[in-house]
Amino acid sequence: MRKLLIFVIFIFTISLFGNTIQEKINAVDKIILKLKKEMALLKQGKKNVNGFALFGFNCPKRLLTGDDYKDQLYSSQARIRMIKKEILVFEELKKEYRKQLRKSYKNLKKFEAILKGLDRHDFGGRYEEIKPDGGYDYPLDLEVNFPGKKIKDIVIKNINGMKSIWDTIPANGMWALAVTEYGELLQKRNSALKKPIPAIGRYTLYLPDNGSIFKRKTSYKITLYFTDGTKESTAVINRVKRIKHRISAELVGLSNKDYGGRYETIKPDGEKDYLVVVNLKCKFKRIKEIKVKNTSGKFSVWDTVPHNKFWSLAVVRNGRLVSKRDSSVHFLLTKDNEKLYIYLPDNGSIKRGRTHYKILIFFADGNRVSCKVKRKI
Repeated sequence: MRKLLIFVIFIFTISLFGNTIQEKINAVDKIILKLKKEMALLKQGKKNVNGFALFGFNCPKRLLTGDDYKDQLYSSQARIRMIKKEILVFEELKKEYRKQLRKSYKNLKKFEAILKGLDRHDFGGRYEEIKPDGGYDYPLDLEVNFPGKKIKDIVIKNINGMKSIWDTIPANGMWALAVTEYGELLQKRNSALKKPIPAIGRYTLYLPDNGSIFKRKTSYKITLYFTDGTKESTAVINRVKRIKHRISAELVGLSNKDYGGRYETIKPDGEKDYLVVVNLKCKFKRIKEIKVKNTSGKFSVWDTVPHNKFWSLAVVRNGRLVSKRDSSVHFLLTKDNEKLYIYLPDNGSIKRGRTHYKILIFFADGNRVSCKVKRKI
């Protein structure tokens, strides 16, 4: 183990010479992730992964020496044991880098919290534990500089607008926030910190949206509770983009496509469908349901919910049908401006032109957007 540690430190000192400490930590994280993926493949029974474990779990005994360093070439068991040792070494190396990084924190701001736009991390949802819900969380960059203190709990709550509370306190009825340092989660499953964290450094917190962040009409404050019984609070700086018109929709006319009919599945009926073009500005939101319904005239509902007795609508994105056979959808918006093509089989109301509609789009995090459908025909 000691030889392995010396070897790893030597290699990293050479390969990452000149890199910042943060870049070294990121490099270590990538290697740990790669090792974990390799171990997962080996546990699944894969052989010859990255040149190791040529015989998998059924290595001939005559090839084994009892030395895992040599036996990992042939045996999955030996390679898995070596991977676990390597991960431990890299974890220790990362701890050393973190200590160096904290020593370099001379010009940190005393206490600053900045809420930013979505960045493709999902740690929590509408509950008190750390458990992904399928919708991305909003990151909050936290910079603290209280030497000698340690943080035991963090609470974020609204100071105006919609009532909102996120915290790291288990079993109190409030939504959990996630606390990370250089990509590593610092909490237990129940949202409590694994141990008090130094009140000097930079952390990234993640907040599952309760609707207030997306709507951008609420301000927040963050409070840190220290192990010595004191606390500090400050207002959260909100840098989430304010977007006035997130959705627009237009019924452009009869298309040359036939995706549905008088039923709940995606199945052609021999009649061309009408096309609604939707423009969305909701980057990194995951769509789980779309509905079009009347606002006047004939009762009409089309949606993507299976088995609810309403006619299905079909959704095309980037030239590809994203609706499943049962009409359901579940996909991520990855651009600042997205265009969706919604196909509606006519129930008689579209052609007659006396009925108007609205479209509603529901996201995995519980938010939604809606607008009236402008008629071009």
